[in-house]
Amino acid sequence: MKLNGQHAVITGGGRGIGAAIAEALSRAGATVTIMGRDMSVLEAKAENLPNCLAVRCDVTDEQSVASAFAEAREGNGPVDILINNAGAALSLPFKKTDRAHFQQRHRGRHCRGLKQGRGDCHHHGPRYVRFGSQSGKFTKLSGGAM
Repeated sequence: MKLNGQHAVITGGGRGIGAAIAEALSRAGATVTIMGRDMSVLEAKAENLPNCLAVRCDVTDEQSVASAFAEAREGNGPVDILINNAGAALSLPFKKTDRAHFQQRHRGRHCRGLKQGRGDCHHHGPRYVRFGSQSGKFTKLSGGAM
């Protein structure tokens, strides 16, 4: 797959799955913007990728998302590919969670970045991928095997 001339934005692009996607898209020829909350992590990753811009972005904050996409467009042009990978994890024992926890995290995880990011994609048929991995913990249930 050749992506020369394409601008790819990866939220959560500084580490883990997002960083691996940024590397793959860069190898395929895309100009890459990686976004996340930790600039030192983003800058370290961007140093090792050609044509890569690091931009601070908190996907749970609409103003942060708007500013980040403006910076990405200014630095690398219109967005052709959006990988909406970033999220904020809540780690609580299952028994301590309720519907409000789920709704808060689900809305903050992707929806703000999704809404803003989709609107910022290039109008000529952008590619858009939404996914992410959250921290997980397996707990042995009483009397059961895991």
